Formats: sequence, structure tokens, C-alpha cells
Amino acid sequence: MGNIRFGLHREYPPFLICFLWVIVFFYFLVAIFEPFFLMHDPNAVDYTMKFAQPSIQYPFGCDQLGRCVYSRIIQGARISIGYAVLVVFISCIWGTFLGIISSYYGGKVDRLIDHVCNLFRAFPEIIVILILAGLGGKNIFFICAGMMIMHWVIYTRVVRELTADGKMKNMVYAARMAGNKTPRIWIKYIFPIAAPAVLSMLALDFAGSLLAMSGYSFLGLGVQPPQADWGTLIGEAQAVFISYPRLIFFPSISILGISLSVNMIGDWIQQRYQAGEM
Repeated sequence: MGNIRFGLHREYPPFLICFLWVIVFFYFLVAIFEPFFLMHDPNAVDYTMKFAQPSIQYPFGCDQLGRCVYSRIIQGARISIGYAVLVVFISCIWGTFLGIISSYYGGKVDRLIDHVCNLFRAFPEIIVILILAGLGGKNIFFICAGMMIMHWVIYTRVVRELTADGKMKNMVYAARMAGNKTPRIWIKYIFPIAAPAVLSMLALDFAGSLLAMSGYSFLGLGVQPPQADWGTLIGEAQAVFISYPRLIFFPSISILGISLSVNMIGDWIQQRYQAGEM
């Protein structure tokens, strides 16, 4: 798993990369400053506005309960992006830490961590999440916990492979001889070897986590009413999809926009890393 390749494997022009970064920045800006982008209370029910068409007051129209679709998509941005960031951040930190430990110490420690990784990989993620949902009920926190339990493995295996080559470099040996403590060697000398690969993998994992959580919410396992993420919005609109396709179109295009942008940026980072530019 040392070579992480995904996407179309093509050269991305600089203007496209800049445009993708702008899209991602805008999504995160909306998620962080959600209250400033809301036009209405996203959970306010108004039956007089049931299935209202898009207008200046309601840019994306209203749903079957008269709620502002635009405001609910803005609310969904904070929930969807926020939980996806939480999953990949914790998974990345924990997985990278174990990967460095595994390759740095080797021997029994390396074999133990490798066996644990193989054990976790033997179980499908959906099974773990269904078990947690069965034990704790329908809750987004159990979805996130299940994903974090499974996702750290990919970081550990990749970092372990990359840092196994890096730990024997002369600079690491010299750092040991100079009396540097182990954590300093990890951070200053070993981690930079795996950092570009971790960064590209982080982007791919974020896109995958966001899509997965949207899918679980669509099935009713994630965010519960009246709160809504993008997957919940799609699930609520499926019954009226034929008559009001816009209720599915807007949250779907939101998911597609950030997932595709982050995925392509991750592919670009990986290409630069393999070309020796990072």
C-alpha cells in the first residue's frame, strides 16, 4: 500500500487546482460560520410554504414541511463536513502514531501491530457500525466511532511501510548519536518521510468518510430529525423525488462538489509526491 494512486492520473493545470482549493475553502467557510449563511431557521416548520418553489426569500425552495431547503443544506454542511473531519483527524493521528512506532521499534512490536491491523481489516466496516448502532441506537456518534475504529488501519500500514525505509537513514542514525529523544526523532526526521503520502491519503479518506456518513444517514442510522446532514436530506426527499427532484438535487450536488474537489486535490498531491516535488 506504499503507492497510493487514485483518480484519473492526469496532470492538473494550476488554474484548476486553484479553483478546487477555492471550492474546498468555501465549503469549510460555510461549515465553520454556518449561522452567518443561514436565511431561516433550518428546523422551522411552515405548512403554508409546503413545496414552495425557489425564490429570493427561499433560494432552493421549501420541502414537504415548509422548511427552507437552502438553510437545511447550510446546516447539513456543518454536520457532514464536521463529522468527516473528526473521523479522519483522529484516525490519521492514531494510525500515523502506531505506524511510526511499528516501523521504528520493529521486532515484536511491529508484528503485534501488524497482526492487530490484519484483525481489523478482516471485519467489514458496515458490520462494525451496525453492531454499534444496535448496541447504542441510531446516533451519528456511533457511526463516527465505528469509522474511526476501522480507518486508522490504512494510515498505520502505509506509514509503517514508508518509515521502515526512512528510520535507517543516516540523519536518523546521527540524531540518535547526538542524543535526541525518540519523540523528537519521530517528529523531525521520520514523519516528514511519510507526510506527503499521509496528506494525500487524508484527502481521499475525508471524501470517502463524508460519502459513507451521508449513506448511513440516508439509511436512518446517522443524524436524527430535526437535525439533518446531506444524507438525511436525500433520504427525506426520496418519497417525492419524481415530483420535486430539486429536493434531492441540491444536497446531492453539495456532496459531489466537495468530495470530487478534495479527491482531485489528493490525487494532485500524490502526483507531486511521486514526482519528487514534495
